[in-house]
Amino acid sequence: MTRKITRAATRIKLGLQDKLYLGNLEAKRDWGFAGDYVAAMWMMLQQDEPDDYVVATGETHSVREFAEKVFQKLDLDYKEYVDIDERYFRPTEVDILLGDSTKAREKLGWEPKVGFDELIDMMIDADMEHARKEKTLVEVYEMFPRLREREAQMAMTLSGGEQQMVAIARGLMAKPKILMLDEPSLGLAPILIKMIFETVRTIAELGTTVLIVEQDVKHSLGLSDRGYVLETGKIIVQGPAEDLLANQDVQRAYLGREKATE
Repeated sequence: MTRKITRAATRIKLGLQDKLYLGNLEAKRDWGFAGDYVAAMWMMLQQDEPDDYVVATGETHSVREFAEKVFQKLDLDYKEYVDIDERYFRPTEVDILLGDSTKAREKLGWEPKVGFDELIDMMIDADMEHARKEKTLVEVYEMFPRLREREAQMAMTLSGGEQQMVAIARGLMAKPKILMLDEPSLGLAPILIKMIFETVRTIAELGTTVLIVEQDVKHSLGLSDRGYVLETGKIIVQGPAEDLLANQDVQRAYLGREKATE
């Protein structure tokens, strides 16, 4: 239940989900951190004689309270997003579950270290990370709809153009500040080259700096802000991309245009 709530709330925050459907909001539970319970297990194993223990926080909170706190921490009002669905009501609901861990506290010296609010923060942080990755994947699929069609297919069985899409998509999944591409047009058909460069332009417009090492001078300078020409490892010409496109030496050497006769 708790994971369902934090997972849905973070997805709602990022626009990946609209609603969260729950059952009985008044049910109360004694929720705690699994790491604290594992510590209690270890303490039990250090005892000379086996025994039975109850491990619990000794606090009880309702599903409503949990949901309200989660959405509140995300600057959302849970009432706008949480709907009741009778399918999730249990026929034999237990209204309150509350553990008494007195014996574990007194005999083992155990006590929970993670409180209710801290537990919620930890769960939100973890699920927000998952939600961000999911949103990035959605954005990548919007750029490369062909990859969505091929998502169950192994990359090695894709075409050359599709493999280039995968390479760029994998780079974008890391949300880089700068994306470096090494000859993205190499070996591709003209229609795919056009599509790849249009996608690179979109990536740049969305705020990611793109560094392209490319022999297709016309296409690469056509979408760049600035260009550099390297020969034997040295920069021999640099400047705004439009200036390089107009440069007669660049035109003659890389675009196959002869210098105009005076």
